[in-house]
Amino acid sequence: MENYKFVQNKKCEYFPCHKMETEEEFNCMFCYCPLYALKEGCGGNFKYNEKGIKDCSDCNIPHGTQGYEHVMSHIHQVIELGKLDKAEEKKEGLKIQSGAREEYHPENTPVRAVVVRIEEPDFGCEGIGEDTIVMDKVKIQIEGEKEIRETKAEDAWLYLQEINEGDKIIVNGDSLEIIGKE
Repeated sequence: MENYKFVQNKKCEYFPCHKMETEEEFNCMFCYCPLYALKEGCGGNFKYNEKGIKDCSDCNIPHGTQGYEHVMSHIHQVIELGKLDKAEEKKEGLKIQSGAREEYHPENTPVRAVVVRIEEPDFGCEGIGEDTIVMDKVKIQIEGEKEIRETKAEDAWLYLQEINEGDKIIVNGDSLEIIGKE
């Protein structure tokens, strides 16, 4: 498992917060599930209690060995929930690219972009090692700009997110890190 996909905090007073077969594989990365707001669309094992509140106490998906992949495969739906539609943008007098409020830093605001080109590295006849994380060069064009910019993204993650040339994506306005598919 890649290090950025797994975090464990055995010092947490709630560890483990869900029952699992083995504590060694318990992933604390998503202590609070980012898919909670998707209701039935989260793909988890939940129920609604008598007050109509979603109860995820029987769900281990975010804490399992494939939790990161599961969350990332649904994160575009969460991004959609957070988007302003054009009517809201006009009503509030906001610009999506510049951030919702002045107290936020516009350079860190998610912005829309299009994938112009994905360049995968060529490892020649030597091939790549088992533990090698393959990073692709991704050329993007931010909405409203003419300039083509370049960022890097893990090849396997792009594949899991089904991000291809020509796709509309969301990127961090400052670092150009790809957040997900639009």
